[in-house]
Amino acid sequence: MSGGIFNSSTGILSENGPVISLSGTVSGGITNAGLISSSGEGSGSREGVSISGAFSGGINNSGTISGNLGIFASSGGVSIFNSGTITGFGGTAIEFGGTGNTLTLAPTSIIHGNVLGTGADTFQLGGAGNGSFDLSTIGAAQQYRGFGTFNVIGGTWTVSNTFAQTSPWNVDAGAALIVDGSLASSSLITVNSGAALHGSGTVGSTVINAGGFLVPGPVGVAGSSMTVAGSLAFQSGAFYVVQLNPSTASTTNVTGTAALAGTVVADFASGSYVNHSYTILTAAGGVSGTFNALATFGLPADFAASLHYTANSALLHIMAELVPEQPEPPLPPGEIPEIPGGPTLPEQPPPFFTVNQLNVGHAIDNFFNSGGALPPEFVNLFNLTGTNLTNALTQLSGENATGAERSSFELMNGFMNLMLDPHVPVSCDSMQCRELSAIGFAPEQQASLPPDVALAYNAVFKAPQKTVPTFEQRWTVWGAAFGGGSTAKGDPVIGSNDVRTSTFGYAAGMDYHFSPGTVLGFALAGGGTSWNLAQGLGTGRSDAFMAGIYGVTHQGPVYLAGTLAFANNWFTTDRTALGDQLTARFQGQSYAARLEGGYRFVVPAASNAIGITPYAALQTQNFRTPSYSETDLSGDGFGLTYAAMNGTDTRSELGGRFDDLTTFSAMPLILRGRVAWAHDWVSNPALNASFQSLPGASFTVFGAPIPHDSALTTASAQLFFTPSWSVLVKFDGEFASNSQIYAGTGTLRYTW
Repeated sequence: MSGGIFNSSTGILSENGPVISLSGTVSGGITNAGLISSSGEGSGSREGVSISGAFSGGINNSGTISGNLGIFASSGGVSIFNSGTITGFGGTAIEFGGTGNTLTLAPTSIIHGNVLGTGADTFQLGGAGNGSFDLSTIGAAQQYRGFGTFNVIGGTWTVSNTFAQTSPWNVDAGAALIVDGSLASSSLITVNSGAALHGSGTVGSTVINAGGFLVPGPVGVAGSSMTVAGSLAFQSGAFYVVQLNPSTASTTNVTGTAALAGTVVADFASGSYVNHSYTILTAAGGVSGTFNALATFGLPADFAASLHYTANSALLHIMAELVPEQPEPPLPPGEIPEIPGGPTLPEQPPPFFTVNQLNVGHAIDNFFNSGGALPPEFVNLFNLTGTNLTNALTQLSGENATGAERSSFELMNGFMNLMLDPHVPVSCDSMQCRELSAIGFAPEQQASLPPDVALAYNAVFKAPQKTVPTFEQRWTVWGAAFGGGSTAKGDPVIGSNDVRTSTFGYAAGMDYHFSPGTVLGFALAGGGTSWNLAQGLGTGRSDAFMAGIYGVTHQGPVYLAGTLAFANNWFTTDRTALGDQLTARFQGQSYAARLEGGYRFVVPAASNAIGITPYAALQTQNFRTPSYSETDLSGDGFGLTYAAMNGTDTRSELGGRFDDLTTFSAMPLILRGRVAWAHDWVSNPALNASFQSLPGASFTVFGAPIPHDSALTTASAQLFFTPSWSVLVKFDGEFASNSQIYAGTGTLRYTW
């Protein structure tokens, strides 16, 4: 017979014998979507289907087959696929006679009665959808008996209870076997390409072939484990999927040996990761080989993962990577095939980091990666991405404190210029202006003075121009106010921010003239500084006490000037880092010296003579602060401790000074100017800092750079009211590519 039998009717019934009885050679098989039932009960040949002889077409039942014995196949090689119901009223639903038979159950399969094989038949779980199977029904005295091989050929099957036989199990493409019971007695479980073995139960010795998956624990649940009672072997190209959350990871415990190969796929659940190492596999008999690759999915962008091994285990280490050294490209799509019954896997690109942000991030990373436990406030950083993360790292850097060095250098520059500028390139207190000697003005300049200028000087100083009086006035006292402001641009690569600085001071001093050409003096000053960073990253201020000595000597047109100065600063800084209010108070000291020399020429002008003095100067400053710590007003743990620092700035100047005698309201007036180029040997303001709540987590933070080359300009005027009183007003400017400094000085001098 060939062609097969197809039944989709409501019923094919028989009361006295088999409904369908086939013998001889039969091909084409039986397909039933309706009802085939032999309604008689008790003993006798009342099968729903009876087959003898050569039968090659198989039985596909999606309907109902019932009888005193549902299906009886006395010949071998019969294949049955059941997605419907098979019932044996007499207690046996299916009975095989010959060998080489196969029974396949779909998830919707219902069997009423025993299933009897011959000892070498194949039992299969297949079909589409999710099914479950109780392993306790398989065995010598159980419902399903007489099968030697067990296969899972389709769908996702969850098996429970204990499998007591030694028969092998095979999981084939498109199928997933979830073991919640025990297959420990199985001689071998083989997972083939496109198939997956899941679960938190126990399996026997297992081989994962290329393209196959082993997923310990339920899908989507980290922390569960699977036990392999025997050996475990991953073939090249196999996949081992581990599921992790912040506190635990799924793992496989092997009682024998484990041979490793293929790819570990690490699927991370969302959360704040604080653990450093996860054990993903243990083998009591030892581990051989290594996995060939690691693919991570869902791992926060601020971490990196790597595999490590011991004699008996494989471990997954995660390393904090708020700021990766080199961003890794996204995993190419399709590199990891879809896991049967498994998770889907996302990805995201990293942001760009500046040097300051990298330094802060590396400090936190290194603390974590060295085994430190991050406080909750720091753990939250690992939930940030993109600009939220980079902004947070910028706030944590504590760049605000670098303003102390910049402002102190600017304040000291103003103080030293204040002491020297009235005396160079000419000495012009009342006595020397009255003398109009070579100290201040060469004879040729005296001769070229316009009549109104000469009369003004004679009127104020009460002496003829060419009368040389006795050297009688030796002391001068003076008081001055000085200050300035600056703006500096940050470096986008370094990650420093724009900063505005202001300085101010009030000074008083006294000169003593040892000779008409030489003057020595000292000055004391009180003042302060303030600064603020862009983006609201913090402010700072200081109160300062300054002291200095200075001297100038003239030998004809040549002059030499020098000064030494000291300042003590009392600083206060305030900033906010991720809502944490932080303040600090500390002291710093400045030491400075300047040496300057020049040669003055007199250049005739239309109605006068102008003094031009090329000059060169060398100046050095040293600024020191001790180690100090911020006070954490909010208690969020982001306070920093700054190491002691020592900053230097050595400056050379080349330029020219200019002076001219004139009058204002019939009073002598000296106009002065300066144009120069300055080169500074100075490093960027930088501090070494460490988080107080992360011992050893230190880093370097850089402030806006101090320029190496600047153009200097000065304009000043000194007006003499009487032989004893004069006032000087001066404006200075420094101009560089990334900063500008403007300063002003007002000085009142009295000579007696």
